[in-house]
Amino acid sequence: MATRETIPAPLLSAFRDAADAEGCLTYADFSRLALYHETEGYYRRDRQRVGKKQGTDFYTSVSVGNVFGRMIAEAARQLIAPQNPSDFTLAEIGAEPEGGMFAGVETGFGAVKTFPLGHEFQPDPHTVLVANEILDAQPFHRLEFYEGAWREWGVAVDGDSLIEVPLDKLSEPVQKHLADALPAESLPGYRLDIALEAETLVQQWAAGNWSGAMILIDYGKDWPELTTVTPQGTARAYFQHQQHNELLTLPGQQDLTTHVCWDRIEAVLKASDFAPLPYERQEAFLVKRGWAEIERLSADFESRRQLQSLIHPSGFGSKFQVLAATR
Repeated sequence: MATRETIPAPLLSAFRDAADAEGCLTYADFSRLALYHETEGYYRRDRQRVGKKQGTDFYTSVSVGNVFGRMIAEAARQLIAPQNPSDFTLAEIGAEPEGGMFAGVETGFGAVKTFPLGHEFQPDPHTVLVANEILDAQPFHRLEFYEGAWREWGVAVDGDSLIEVPLDKLSEPVQKHLADALPAESLPGYRLDIALEAETLVQQWAAGNWSGAMILIDYGKDWPELTTVTPQGTARAYFQHQQHNELLTLPGQQDLTTHVCWDRIEAVLKASDFAPLPYERQEAFLVKRGWAEIERLSADFESRRQLQSLIHPSGFGSKFQVLAATR
């Protein structure tokens, strides 16, 4: 389990600068700095985060091996059929420094480009965008149903420490984009963690006149589920392959994540003239869209082993969902 340590001075100073007159900042401001501060943010530090090696914090489908990249490339080709993939760019958002999912993979696309987190996505006229576990890594707001109304929680800078506190009012982003959708009634103490900036990010990716497809891979739920079946909220931290709920511990040194709200992402895609397919479990998506690649992989023992971990219900197959859309 992570333990409390001194917050790096640049990050503590950034928390103080972002706080209001009472020394409080929203969870969105806190998580944005903890994840993306220019030098001390978790995703800005020069270290290996993903994998099974000592010192990493979590692993994803990419950690399994190059079979995942091969399967996603096949699914991308199917999404744009009958168009020729050689006329398209395959773009991966958030590739780790040690290499993206398509490294060493014969994709059949005209070009393969990677855009690490924090780098602006610049689409070519015909592009298939792939984002694996990016939306869950966006800043999030935390709300709680209390005495018949929703209130927002934030973080207070108390000397050299951080404490969770209720805010006096809903923040402007929550008021503008979420307040009207919040249930009028809920269980006392029900918590809702929601990454509004994930929706903004998808909107930014969709901007412009490029055509092609998006493949968004993550774990999430729809709005009714988030507001009825997760009373403790979905935000959590990962440190050295241990999941825990101490979100304010080790800021900048541990991953912070929350579930994606899929139907709100679908709404953003539709507003950007994308046609989203129903989101589905990763296993179903890969089998349905990648069957041709499965047949090619079946002759090799190691490839079959990797494939099983990606599509078996006890592995990544049921943990993640995929939302694909075309334009």
